[in-house]
Amino acid sequence: MINTDKVRLMTKCACYIKNEESKNLSIANFFKRDYVRWNVLKSLVSATLGYILLVLLFALCKYNEIFLVLNQLKYKEIVVIVLVGWLATMVIYFVIAELVYRHRFEQARPGVTEYYKTLKKIKRYYRVEKDNSPRMLDEEGDLNNDEFIDY
Repeated sequence: MINTDKVRLMTKCACYIKNEESKNLSIANFFKRDYVRWNVLKSLVSATLGYILLVLLFALCKYNEIFLVLNQLKYKEIVVIVLVGWLATMVIYFVIAELVYRHRFEQARPGVTEYYKTLKKIKRYYRVEKDNSPRMLDEEGDLNNDEFIDY
């Protein structure tokens, strides 16, 4: 006989896996602090690469002007401007990434908790089914766990 409550729980779990698995269940493998720090680090590395590419693109766009005044450039000022710009970009990215990844973790946690609670309920149904089902005895008189009596 089909247990409708168990079927509902299984359907609920299947829908959650289908819709939310890639995002939320991967988040559940981390502690909050680890998840936020890891993703902030990835964001800062990608922002650094993007900043370097933007500086190089700007230099390529202005290369004629740069080569005309190459001897007159104040390199220390240029390096300071680039480093201050990079530092400001990193601070902005850090704050934004910290807020975004904390929010994502906090949004995913309740769904994952509910998913695991549902799995525990399903596991209880299976345990009760297993304990209440009639089993056949093998030749030595022990329970044979592989075969169930089919009525």
